[in-house]
Amino acid sequence: MPARGRGATSTMRMSLSRPCRLTLSALSRLQTPVYALYQTPTIVCAAILLTLRHLDLSLSDRWWDLFDASWDNIWSVCGYIMRLYRARPVEDRRRVQGLVSKQAVRDWLDHSE
Repeated sequence: MPARGRGATSTMRMSLSRPCRLTLSALSRLQTPVYALYQTPTIVCAAILLTLRHLDLSLSDRWWDLFDASWDNIWSVCGYIMRLYRARPVEDRRRVQGLVSKQAVRDWLDHSE
């Protein structure tokens, strides 16, 4: 089980260059299944937790209980969000950039079988 509270900052250290990358933009929402798997208060708590960690701030112990969210679910949503912003190899970025049209995606699916 992951560490809780401020002491867990070493477990999930922010490596983002700009604070605005922490927002759950429309594009980010479409790239994760969190909206289908978790309730809104849990997603809100994950956004709050990531922001607190990024700004090196803290709230009272078990603040997420005010939102009726469980720590394990919040931590899971944080994992989904942070995976969106991990560094990726150049070849992966090129492959994704090549899939900007429906035809390119169809061709890729046909060749990957």
